[in-house]
Amino acid sequence: MLTMGKLRQQSQRLHLPAPSPDQPWMDGEMNEHLIPSNVQDTWNRILVAMEDTKLILSQEIGKVSAELGHLCTDHHKVSHRVKDTEAVRKDLQPAHQAIKSCISQLTERIQKFEHRAEDAVGHSRRNNVCIVGVPEGVEAPDVVTYLESWARSLLAERPLTMFFELERAHRVPARKPVLGRPPRLIVAKLLHYRDRNLFL
Repeated sequence: MLTMGKLRQQSQRLHLPAPSPDQPWMDGEMNEHLIPSNVQDTWNRILVAMEDTKLILSQEIGKVSAELGHLCTDHHKVSHRVKDTEAVRKDLQPAHQAIKSCISQLTERIQKFEHRAEDAVGHSRRNNVCIVGVPEGVEAPDVVTYLESWARSLLAERPLTMFFELERAHRVPARKPVLGRPPRLIVAKLLHYRDRNLFL
């Protein structure tokens, strides 16, 4: 049975106001005053509810602690991965710089090759001549043979080189014009630069 002394101890432990000895249900001549049954039942229910609340809070705190433990573990894993990634980045940095330097050198070389290719294309076209007004079909079956014969007869009075020769010749564009349209021009490449000048 709950006595007055126990009730005071519980009140002090729970920081509740202690029962007053002036209550009508208290016997002033007794050291241990008995509490009425209705008050005792209410107090017992309060204590049970408090114990249940304490148990629930303890369980919830345990769950939160477990979650915090998982979070700490994940945080440590992420920290290790970040450190590993940073270490790999530092290891790759020299290689990255070397690749950038190599790309820069290759870019310069490509630009030089492009200039050389443009010069080569221009040089290859130096001996080209464009002949306009040659009727369509007269050059058949071979444009080069026809132009060589035509050039020798046209430039008979001019000093052609001993090895006068056309490397190649063709009509531009390749598609034949519609009937009634002007004939396509002929682009011919001469072997010798001096022979090319005689055409101009």
